[in-house]
Amino acid sequence: MNQKIKIVFGLVLAALVLITVFAWLVNSKTIGLAEISLPIVLILLVLGAVYLIWNRVKVAKQGLPAEDELSKKAAVKAGYYGFFAAIYGALALMFYNSMAEENLWFVLEADRMAEGIILISAIVFMASALWMTFKGGVE
Repeated sequence: MNQKIKIVFGLVLAALVLITVFAWLVNSKTIGLAEISLPIVLILLVLGAVYLIWNRVKVAKQGLPAEDELSKKAAVKAGYYGFFAAIYGALALMFYNSMAEENLWFVLEADRMAEGIILISAIVFMASALWMTFKGGVE
């Protein structure tokens, strides 16, 4: 029963994110490349999450436990990679901002830097989780 609750919660969360992104796109006055890139990344992340949930549903239908030692280890390793990507992404964005101020480039505001750090972390987490799902590589 616990597996079903996690699966339903994940699907509801993915649907809410997609509905929110769609509502934001519909209510936007103008949509340029900068405005469309964030929803595209979010949609790709949600599709990756839906694939991982679908994989969990497939395993649960076979009567196997949805989380075994290998999947737990893969999630921990993907979280590890995502954490380090967030740290180094924050450092890279701060370095960029310091260089941008000196060279009169486009300076990122604090909210854009926070969005970038979260997206970098999420992209690395999802990519490594999908990589370990497809290729293995969990030692």
